[in-house]
Amino acid sequence: MNINIENVTFDQWISIVTQVGAWVTVILILYTLLEMKTQRKLAQKAELIVPNVSILGYSRENGEIFIATYWKNKEAENKDFVVGELPKVTLYNIGAGAAKGITVRWNFEIEKAVKSIKDYCVQNSLPINITSDDGYLFVGLKENITGVDIQADSNFEYPYLLPASVTANGLEVDLPSTILNVISILSFLTTYQSSPPADRGPLPSTQIDFATPYFYLELQYEDIGRNKYKKRFDVTVSAFSPYFADRQSRTSYYDPILYGKFEFKERKWFTNKRLF
Repeated sequence: MNINIENVTFDQWISIVTQVGAWVTVILILYTLLEMKTQRKLAQKAELIVPNVSILGYSRENGEIFIATYWKNKEAENKDFVVGELPKVTLYNIGAGAAKGITVRWNFEIEKAVKSIKDYCVQNSLPINITSDDGYLFVGLKENITGVDIQADSNFEYPYLLPASVTANGLEVDLPSTILNVISILSFLTTYQSSPPADRGPLPSTQIDFATPYFYLELQYEDIGRNKYKKRFDVTVSAFSPYFADRQSRTSYYDPILYGKFEFKERKWFTNKRLF
């Protein structure tokens, strides 16, 4: 269909301009609505972060073998240790909206580390017992063995976390005792291997390169707009046991026997992933 512009009347021009104006208005309204929706999502979005955390390990024992059994995030000033109390990592919400339905899952692979510990202790006649079996980690000295339910030690749920702009309080989550036990023993053995007691003779000609656990943290949560998210943090653990004693030396009940640090690094390709 060919339209001769010269034959278009004034009334027809008015009609065309009116229709074009109407479409422009519709487009502007749609754009405004989309922009409002985007801003509303940003106002609702929750953003969880995990800062690095330092820990200290203590022990009631003052013999040759020092393995941490009590834990703190700060230096202990008195004997306020509680059996089963664990150091914490604190989650913060730096988003504009609340996070709710928060699931925290610690994931780790400890089998290689457990095997390297067992092999070394057998070769050097150390009375450290550690076994991973049927979902439990068993750890102890001689016959004094305790078990940790790995599944129960690794999964936690929390109802909500308000934005940091509303409250400075974060969400405290226990570090898994499974990892703390393994790291504590590895830290002791690393020190022991480099400087064994005098009555055990010279250093061995070959030393074991202990396997370290593979470890990461996974978070799932949703914002108040019911958008669901999943984040993953790779965890690097460093630990050092400066207190090593032979049979004549002693360490105080208040002296940390382990200094550790947990560092959390987001996997950018994985974090903030919309589940659906």
